[in-house]
Amino acid sequence: MDFYLKLKGEQVGPYRLEEVQGWLNAGYVKPDDTAWFDGCEDWVKVEELPGIDLNAAGHFVRTDEALPFEAYVGEEPYVFVCYAHRDSTTVFKQIKDLHADGYRMWYDEGIGVSSEWPEEIAKAVLGCSVFLVYVSPNATASINCRNEINLALDENKPFIAVHLEESTLPPGLRLRMGDLQAIFRYKLTKDQYAKKVRGAINHFLKHGNKIPETNSSDRGLSHSSNRSTKNFWKSGLAIAIGSLLLLALIVKTFVFQDGKDSEENAGMQVLSMGKERTVSSIGLEMIWCPPGSFQMGSPKDEQSRKENEIPHKVSLSKGFYLGKYEVTQGQWEKVMGDNPSFFQGRDRPVERVSWEQARSFCEKITQLDRRKGLLPEGWRYDLPTESEWEYACRAGTKTAYAWGSSIESSQANFQSEVNATREVGFYLSNPWGFFDMHGNVLEWVADRNGEYSNTQVVDPQGPSKGSNRVMRGGSWYNEGGQLRSAERSSAFPGVAATFIGFRLAFKEDNPDLLP
Repeated sequence: MDFYLKLKGEQVGPYRLEEVQGWLNAGYVKPDDTAWFDGCEDWVKVEELPGIDLNAAGHFVRTDEALPFEAYVGEEPYVFVCYAHRDSTTVFKQIKDLHADGYRMWYDEGIGVSSEWPEEIAKAVLGCSVFLVYVSPNATASINCRNEINLALDENKPFIAVHLEESTLPPGLRLRMGDLQAIFRYKLTKDQYAKKVRGAINHFLKHGNKIPETNSSDRGLSHSSNRSTKNFWKSGLAIAIGSLLLLALIVKTFVFQDGKDSEENAGMQVLSMGKERTVSSIGLEMIWCPPGSFQMGSPKDEQSRKENEIPHKVSLSKGFYLGKYEVTQGQWEKVMGDNPSFFQGRDRPVERVSWEQARSFCEKITQLDRRKGLLPEGWRYDLPTESEWEYACRAGTKTAYAWGSSIESSQANFQSEVNATREVGFYLSNPWGFFDMHGNVLEWVADRNGEYSNTQVVDPQGPSKGSNRVMRGGSWYNEGGQLRSAERSSAFPGVAATFIGFRLAFKEDNPDLLP
């Protein structure tokens, strides 16, 4: 049944009953406002609509304290604040601080009573530069918050989710929001939280919908780093170090540093990387990962671990090639003919690509190379499975990161002053020669999201059912703990963001064709 409202003399609708109930609960619609529904002979009051619960009416309306400031009205960029009115006391303190720092804020209780109606809120969502939602059990139970969130996601608004307390998202919201752009207020100190939320807002307000130019000093630094690396390998010092690495391979150990990390990784077999392959059509370098077994997931004492990282042994019966670097914008453009990336630069990773778009890239380059006769029979390009990705990321190690149990800004691109992607290969590689497995952009993998097995598995492909797809590796946007080898994120396969990219795998279906 459809319902219509008459607000400020205008007929609006149609709406579902639960929408009208939600607005009544929040005080946007009053019991004596005029309404109509299918089959009704004349206009009636909202309180007379079939199915309306008057006991909940105005349940979230605040009357016990003054509003912190008036909502912003104007043409300048502003932040839309989505929250449950039950959380007003907590939220008001936070947005009051942001407002005092000069941020323009729009929130529904800050507009005039006469204009508290759904279209005004929708207009504010559509016009905002940043959508900031305060997540709590109250917010997830609010149909108003859900409507605002869905509208913001539909319009691809820059999205920041501040979790006020630990809460479980309803399936619908979890499906759409995944683990993206989350700031966990209850896990952070006041200073950490203030820095993180302001950094996220500043990033979106600075760039807006425009594509920023690559910073020239950033380009120079990266190219200089690459040149220095090349010169290093031409030097005698490289030969000496290469001999030492060869010795490490012979004794089948690789020591990263003194102390616990070296003890954990000592004795781990560091497999030979095998031969490399170049996708000649786009100049994409790949490294061979031989068959093998490893411990997937994280131990219970690993800092920042999640419950979904159940440790279990995984055996991969087939080897595979994996991209040495994340797929770059230049490589993407050669295959797809466009560049969706926000942080422009042909040697930067392509981002703002969904799982569906990444799979489309894999299929298209497979078709292109097959037509050119560049692919052996039975081989294809694809996304790596989640287990293949972690196998290559760990590169024979057991610690939280490929280099040890902690992370510094000199080792990977994560939440720092850079606040953007870096050119691929800017940081040192892992022991098998893969770059940016930790940080820069999150990387889509083939698997659906699901629980790990707690027993040994062979060639796992992930669950056969489910909507969300897995992402691995963390990004420039994430905290260091979210870059761990075992860290898992997931999102709806249609989601695209400035911190999501992918890495190409090259696999075979016939074991006789193994190199």
